[in-house]
Amino acid sequence: MKNRTYTGSTSDINRRLEEHNRGKVKSSKAYIPYDILQVEEFRTAKEAKQREAFYKTSSGRKEIKVILARRSGCPPRPPSVRQARSRFTEVVVRLAKGGRDLASRKSGNIFVTIHYTYILQSRLNNRTYTGSTSDIKRRLEEHNRGKVRSSKAYIPYDILQVEEFRTAKEAKQREAFYKTSSGRKEIKV
Repeated sequence: MKNRTYTGSTSDINRRLEEHNRGKVKSSKAYIPYDILQVEEFRTAKEAKQREAFYKTSSGRKEIKVILARRSGCPPRPPSVRQARSRFTEVVVRLAKGGRDLASRKSGNIFVTIHYTYILQSRLNNRTYTGSTSDIKRRLEEHNRGKVRSSKAYIPYDILQVEEFRTAKEAKQREAFYKTSSGRKEIKV
């Protein structure tokens, strides 16, 4: 069996995922169950449809391969300059079955990337660490494995607080705020 991805757009992602997993979507029912890997939000349905159409092109399928490789821990091939501009803000609903073909012509995405600002608290001495990411689970694992130089002396960590944002820029701005004296006071409250 091959891994498959499906691309689509919706205003209610939970309902749509349920429809896919119940076999109510003709084009995807042969490959259920599906899991959401990544989502990207848009302000209008038109923008979402345009992004969906992009992911169904050969360039879009290449970006999906990069995303899936990054998620699985395999080092992706170096991207072209064009791909590097936006490759990590993409999508993906991926079939949870084994296989090699992660982004075939029949593959696609559901759009929405959520970016997070997180605050971790050390179990060792209650010290806090603030950061931002689009994959909170992976990032917590990196901290607790000692892969982050600035936090490895105080492992293990627990998540103290998480905030969601639509863009990486908003998440980085919130992270920067928490690293100011006003932000540190807010964390202590």
